[in-house]
Amino acid sequence: MKNQKKCRKGIYRLALLLTVLCSAVGGYAQTQDDLKLVDPGGFKLCNGDAVNGQKLTVYNQCVHEGFKKGTFKVDWGDGSAVEEWGTEETMEHVYREFKVFKLKFSWTSSDGSKVLEKNYDVLRLNKPDVALKVNEKGTCYGMESEIKIIDYDKQTSGTVYVVNFGDGRDTTLTQAEMMKTMGSVKHTFQTDNCPITVELEARNECSDYMLPLQTTVTTAVVIPPEAAFDFVAPGCTGYPVQVINRTIEGRDVYCNTIAEYIWKFGDKPSVFEKYPQVIFDTPGEYEVRLIASTGGLECSNDTIVKVISVIQSPEVGFTVDRDTVCSGESVVFTDHSKGENPQYYWNVTGRQTNDFVFINGTSEKSENPVIQFNGYGEYVVALTLTNECPQNVKDTTIIVRKDPEIVEVTWPVSLCPDLATGKALVNLENYFRLYWNGNPKEAVWKIEPKAGMTGTVDFLPGYEADKEYPQVYLQAGATYEVSLTLKGASVGGVLCGDPSKLTIHKELKIDDPAITDNIVPTPAPVGDNISICDGETVSFENHSNGEGLEHSWTIKPITTELYDPAWNVEYLAGSPTSAGPRIRFNGYGDFEVTDSLSVPCNSKRISFRVHVRKDPTIFLADFPTEICPRDVLNTELCIFYEWYNHVPEAHWEFTPDRVDFVDGTSSDSPEPKIHFQESGKYTYKVTLPEVGCPEKDEHGGILTRKELTGELKVRISGLDVTVKEKDNRDEVCEGGMLIFTNSASEKDPESLELAYNWEVTIPETGEPQGGTAEDCEFLRGNTEKVAPITFKKWGTYEVTGTVFGFCDTVSRTLRIRVKKNPEVVLEDTVSCPAGFVLSGDTTFVWYNNTPQVTWQIYRQDGTDQPGDYELGAEGLTSLIPRVEFKRPGYYTVKATLPHAGCPATDPVAEAVYHIYDPDVYGDIVIKTPVAGNPSVADICEQEIVVFENTMEEEAGALSWEWEVVSDVEQGYEYMQDGQVIDPAVGSRQKAPSIRFTKYGEYRVKVVTRSTCKSPVTKEFRVVVHGIPDIELASYMKRVCAGDGIPVEMSDYLKWVDTRNSALTSKWTITPEVGWSWKGGDRENTDFPGILFNDNGHYELKLEVFSKCADEGKQEFLTEVNVLRTEQQASFSVGKDSVGCTDDPDPFVITLNNLSEGDSLAYTWTVTPQQGVSFAEGDTNSESPKLLFSEPGDYDVRLAVSNGCHHDDDSDSGSRHLPFPGSGSGISQISVNLFILSGESG
Repeated sequence: MKNQKKCRKGIYRLALLLTVLCSAVGGYAQTQDDLKLVDPGGFKLCNGDAVNGQKLTVYNQCVHEGFKKGTFKVDWGDGSAVEEWGTEETMEHVYREFKVFKLKFSWTSSDGSKVLEKNYDVLRLNKPDVALKVNEKGTCYGMESEIKIIDYDKQTSGTVYVVNFGDGRDTTLTQAEMMKTMGSVKHTFQTDNCPITVELEARNECSDYMLPLQTTVTTAVVIPPEAAFDFVAPGCTGYPVQVINRTIEGRDVYCNTIAEYIWKFGDKPSVFEKYPQVIFDTPGEYEVRLIASTGGLECSNDTIVKVISVIQSPEVGFTVDRDTVCSGESVVFTDHSKGENPQYYWNVTGRQTNDFVFINGTSEKSENPVIQFNGYGEYVVALTLTNECPQNVKDTTIIVRKDPEIVEVTWPVSLCPDLATGKALVNLENYFRLYWNGNPKEAVWKIEPKAGMTGTVDFLPGYEADKEYPQVYLQAGATYEVSLTLKGASVGGVLCGDPSKLTIHKELKIDDPAITDNIVPTPAPVGDNISICDGETVSFENHSNGEGLEHSWTIKPITTELYDPAWNVEYLAGSPTSAGPRIRFNGYGDFEVTDSLSVPCNSKRISFRVHVRKDPTIFLADFPTEICPRDVLNTELCIFYEWYNHVPEAHWEFTPDRVDFVDGTSSDSPEPKIHFQESGKYTYKVTLPEVGCPEKDEHGGILTRKELTGELKVRISGLDVTVKEKDNRDEVCEGGMLIFTNSASEKDPESLELAYNWEVTIPETGEPQGGTAEDCEFLRGNTEKVAPITFKKWGTYEVTGTVFGFCDTVSRTLRIRVKKNPEVVLEDTVSCPAGFVLSGDTTFVWYNNTPQVTWQIYRQDGTDQPGDYELGAEGLTSLIPRVEFKRPGYYTVKATLPHAGCPATDPVAEAVYHIYDPDVYGDIVIKTPVAGNPSVADICEQEIVVFENTMEEEAGALSWEWEVVSDVEQGYEYMQDGQVIDPAVGSRQKAPSIRFTKYGEYRVKVVTRSTCKSPVTKEFRVVVHGIPDIELASYMKRVCAGDGIPVEMSDYLKWVDTRNSALTSKWTITPEVGWSWKGGDRENTDFPGILFNDNGHYELKLEVFSKCADEGKQEFLTEVNVLRTEQQASFSVGKDSVGCTDDPDPFVITLNNLSEGDSLAYTWTVTPQQGVSFAEGDTNSESPKLLFSEPGDYDVRLAVSNGCHHDDDSDSGSRHLPFPGSGSGISQISVNLFILSGESG
């Protein structure tokens, strides 16, 4: 077929070639509607090839018979020659420029009389060629901003623009809408995101065949500050105004949080600090203006204005009418201060005592106070003036004078002298206080004997009569006159006080301290004691003397000696203050009697010792009338004395004298211990010594007991005793009774009836014992001569019979054995085949019998065979026989014990031994294992592994412990009836169901515990797969066609986590041509390399097959744009004129970019750089505008690149522009430049 097309990259169409049939199809004349030209591609040429262009193939579909007589012509609309259509079925034409061409299809009749024409738009398009432009200073938050679409007017009518504003909103405009807005898109940004990327996607009629244009521009939303401030009101003159900046910072075009400040305080110079300070010297109202800005746009500013009131700060000033006064006088203070609405506070400081007072109705808050000063010294008077501003203080000093003061503390009438020297030391500081009140310490003292008296006055060195407080020795026995005179204070020659208060006169007597003592007692002392009897008196005759002598008598017992606790004394003559009293002493003891002699300046004590006697007495006796020969009479328990304050003494006599005094005592001991040598009757006598002071009653009768007599009898001792059981038995069964008798007689013929006692005890021999003494019952009590006893518990007992005489006690003991048959208990036993000891700690109870047993063993089913069991070496008569059962089954074990006669029947016990079959039958398996491997399960996440358990044993006590072991944390759970259950419950189930929730390798272990076998562990393996986590980039980096560099899918494909799954891959690339695999890579290579040979848009689909994916596979898509390597830089100059440097209309040239290539980037350079600037756009804009300000010869160069050029990655074109200049589309142009000056016109 003619004009076949060669296969190339891109989107391919199947063209249906039609034969042009121009025969008549009816009887009507052909019209324009019958004129039909067809392009299968809809007259759209979208291969984007800027170098080779693109071929258009058209088909003539005219079928009207009338067209046979004429000629068809085609005007391709690109300036090429008009072509006449011959007999070909199709016609072809290559378009090279990117634009919309007007194709004219016409028919002219053979005679030229009729011409029909029809026009077709041929769209030879590249992707849309537009750019975004925003304000370089950013856009204002919340205000409408403009985004410009550059070269919008050069796009086709089918162009559609999608602008994404980067704040979650977008808008779509058609070409018609864009024309109406003149390429302007308005938008209000209300977002805090910074920076913001505005994206533009432009599609035209060819965007179904090539990638749309995508371009971006970055801008920023400028957020103005929120200006705010406060100040501490009011302001005060002379002090900084406290300004508090509360501005919320904004954000500038560089996304920095920032604020700049301009402060204006009234007419003062501007201040730029964040926290300014300003001082006003004059009160009034001032405007404060704050302008906060982030810089740049007008919207980045915020202004706030406030007015501050400044008031006068306090300034203190005052005068006084005088600055020196006497105490009690006043000072007038007159105020001259400044300040707005001030408050006054007058403070007076000086001496510790605030001895001042505000008078005449004034106070510390008065404006002009009057202060009376009642103290002395220097007073500082300060005025503090306050208002709403800082306070101000000023002070002055007031001098106050006052007379010295004499204050009498305590003046004595008389003083005592020192007893050694006869003189008294008088320190006048002890009796006076002199308050000088700021005056010089000038005292004038005068001390001398009173007229008519003699005495000496001796001043201590340093304490003479001219000192403040003299110290002086004054001789005893005289009266002295003491006087003091002080000098008064004055102001201006006028005295400040009463002169009479500056002198004082006193008298002082120094007493005589001598005492002479002379006291005579009756009766007279013998040695150191005055000795009398209880109730007698002592008289004292006193001849002592002294000046003003006084007496004080005291009496007290001497506590180191014995004395009557109830003692007292009576003054029969005189009193405790008399000079010579007569005193009676009631109560024995030793007493100290003292007379304390005293004069005003001296004292003396005279003491006597009085010994008051009283005879000892026997006040109680209780002797026994009979004792035994072996006994010792301890008289300490029989007689009691009252010795008072005498040494204990007594004498004992016995008749007959057949006694021994023992334990160191004798006949002269007050309380001897006596042993009688033989039986019989004795008399005794106790005698106390005479003292001469017996106790008498009220009638004079003697009450003291000086002697005691009496008699007692010593008995004869000895007993004959026989104790026996009635039938002479020493054994009895438990619960039986024995009768015991006690036969006894006494040797003393005068003996009274004997007493009996029976007692049952447990012997300390360690023999087996079943009871205690309380388990033995006395049927007739235990104090009779005959004692029947019931023994309730087995064991060994001792029965003791005791007889009591007057002097003797005799006991006899019998040993009794209480018997009880032994007992045997056997327990049924269920066990696995094993060795047994047939008896244990609880099998036998022997009581007090000799252990002995006979054993029997036989099968219950009667099938006894040799080897059913094996006996130990002990045999069947051993107390602890050992038996090993060999054959499972039921056995009877029997034990027989000999009886002890209680009763006469042998004890017997039987037990059944059930010996288990030890084997375990059955198994544990996975219900749905891997084929050929029953111990392995291969599942997906969230699937359940079910186990089957058929194990059994005779004992029926099987148990299981399940454990899941894995490095996967929390990847499984036990299930029951569709619900998750507690792992502690699930791990103990016979056949659990386990759901695995996380991919990985697991080992499931189960331990089977049976009754007779050791635990058995079985292990299963569970392989759990998940759905793989795979990431494939949605878009790939642009690729250069035919550069020989493979695209490595490992750069775009990531197996994040295979999740324990085996993966296989399958790649599908659309279109299927224009590319090839790298090396040995194929469609099933996981990470293949791909070589792209032709430019165009490719779609890559990856299918990953795995066990657990939905329907067994996952699908992923990605896209890549493969760019042409060919690129051509070209531009034209859009203005052809001559301009002058001083023209009012600036001379601007538009550079029309005609470059060809995929995804180009542009770089414009102008040489020289001086005298020219960009009026619109910049060095990287597609078609910028240049503004010339100086004449000259300029070279303009354009470099284009898309990263795919194999030499220097760019292509460039240049224009040589004399100023003024023009471009004609050639690579280099030189135009003569005529420079016209403004002066010459």
